[in-house]
Amino acid sequence: MTLWQNITTKMLHTSSKLYLLIGINVAVYLLINAPAVIEQLFFTGFGNSYIVAYTNEYLALPGSISKLAARFWTPFTYMFMHDGIFHILFNMLWLYWMGQIFEEYLGNKRTIGLYILGGLGGAFFYLLAVNTIPAFTSINANTGSQIVGASAGVMAIIIATATLLPNYTIQMFLFGAVKLKWLAIFYIVIDFLSTAGSNAGGSVAHLGGALLGFVYIK
Repeated sequence: MTLWQNITTKMLHTSSKLYLLIGINVAVYLLINAPAVIEQLFFTGFGNSYIVAYTNEYLALPGSISKLAARFWTPFTYMFMHDGIFHILFNMLWLYWMGQIFEEYLGNKRTIGLYILGGLGGAFFYLLAVNTIPAFTSINANTGSQIVGASAGVMAIIIATATLLPNYTIQMFLFGAVKLKWLAIFYIVIDFLSTAGSNAGGSVAHLGGALLGFVYIK
C-alpha cells in the first residue's frame, strides 16, 4: 500500500476526525498552491500568483466589516487555508499530536466541532481587534488586513487538552518531558507578545482560539 493509499484509507475508514481535518487542510493547500507554482514558473514569475491572490480575496478572512458582509463565508473558509508550506506543516503536526490526546480522553465526536469553534473564536477576536484597537485599525485601513490559517482551531484543541489534562507529560525535542500546562502557558505568552509584531492579527486570532478551548472544557 502506498503512502497516499494509507492516508486516504485512514481518512475514509478511521473513526478519528483528525485525519479528516488534516486531509481537508492539505487538499485545500494543494488545490491552490500546486497550480500557483506552475503559474509562477511558466507565466507570472515568483511571488506573483494571481491564483493565490484570487483565492485570498474570496476565502481569507478580511478585517473590513463591509468586505466581510460581502464575504460572509470567510470566517469558515479562512481556517482551512495556509500561507506557505511551513505554516500548514506546523499547524497539522500540532493538530495531529494534540488531537490524538484530545480524542483519547474525550472521544472523536468533538474534534471537528471544537476546531470550528476555535476558528470562529479566532475570527471574532481578530475582527474585534482590527476594528476597535487603534494600532490595528490603522493597519487595517491602510493595507486591507486579512488572515488565513488553522492556528486558531488548533490552539483551541491544544488549550482544551491542556485544560483537561494539565499534568499530562509529552516528550519534546531538546526540552525533554514537558507538562501540557507549561506548553499552553508558553504559547499563550508568545502569542500575546506577538500581538505587537508582524503577524499581530494572526496572534490575536490564536488567543481567541485559545480562549474558546479553555471555555469549552470549563
